[in-house]
Amino acid sequence: MVPSRNGQTIGVEYISEGNGTSSPPSRIVVKASRLVVVAAGAFGSPAILERSGIGSKEVLDKNGIPRVVDLPGVGEHYMG
Repeated sequence: MVPSRNGQTIGVEYISEGNGTSSPPSRIVVKASRLVVVAAGAFGSPAILERSGIGSKEVLDKNGIPRVVDLPGVGEHYMG
């Protein structure tokens, strides 16, 4: 996720594989005009949030991820 100057997410960043062409992977940044919604399912969304620095202080610190927001409960108590 792409943070703005005030710490709010304003978009996403991803690596394009070149769509099956011989071009090298490139970094793409897409900025939202209003809202960023994380929708990657029950397993994927918490993982994206945690990799982005949003989650439990203990989990983020344990994995060496710089904390943006201490939000206990991200990914907790999932029963599949």
